[in-house]
Amino acid sequence: MSWSGYHRLQGLIFTGWGLFALDIVLSGKILFYINRRFVILILLTAVVFLGLAEVVLTAPRHQRQEENSDREPEHDHSLEAHAGQRPPVWGLVILALPLILGVIVPSRPLESSVVANRGVNATAPLGRLQNSSTTSVGIASTEKSVLDWVGDFNSGSDPSIYVGQEAIVSGFVYHDARMGPDQFLVGRFVVTCCVADALALGMVVHWPGADKLAANSWVLVKGPVSISNLGGQRLPGIEASQVNAIPSPDQPYLFP
Repeated sequence: MSWSGYHRLQGLIFTGWGLFALDIVLSGKILFYINRRFVILILLTAVVFLGLAEVVLTAPRHQRQEENSDREPEHDHSLEAHAGQRPPVWGLVILALPLILGVIVPSRPLESSVVANRGVNATAPLGRLQNSSTTSVGIASTEKSVLDWVGDFNSGSDPSIYVGQEAIVSGFVYHDARMGPDQFLVGRFVVTCCVADALALGMVVHWPGADKLAANSWVLVKGPVSISNLGGQRLPGIEASQVNAIPSPDQPYLFP
């Protein structure tokens, strides 16, 4: 490959990265991978890639040529620097491969199957969300999320003060082997930075025929709050009066 071809391909890859970054931001798919407060960084990255592409693709022709033209250049330092050298093609392969995978692999959020590996956490958010409030003071009980309820139960207050309050939460269905046939977890993933640190939080739902609910299906659960225990962890529970199937939301994660 000539140096001129190398630079053209390099510019096209930079352009691809910039357009890819813009696409996942504008489509909202970026929120499958990172917390929304970092989206601005991805936008800046897209601008940088597009800027690099413009610099590479619009550079003066004589700075990208490997062979001499019909005229004899007086002092072409780029030709001297490239003389006898081959373009580092492997560098382009390394740069292009993640982009190709990002384009052909569908974007999708974490599913309940991940819980089997990571488990359901009931206390970690208090230590991980240092810059956020972990209690939902001032929020009506029917407007609290799974994250709000777990935060309330681990805020240091007596959890019995929440017993009997009406809860309306949504989440995916997860069946834990330690539960009975009339129990399931309504779960949500909480992302503080990116999916690598995603935490699975859940509330234990008491519902006749819970074992008939399909794993990873989404439900809206209504009922009074109770105190439950799962594997030695104290979790908020719901004595469900109603469990309705709902579509999977466009944004399934909770962000502190």
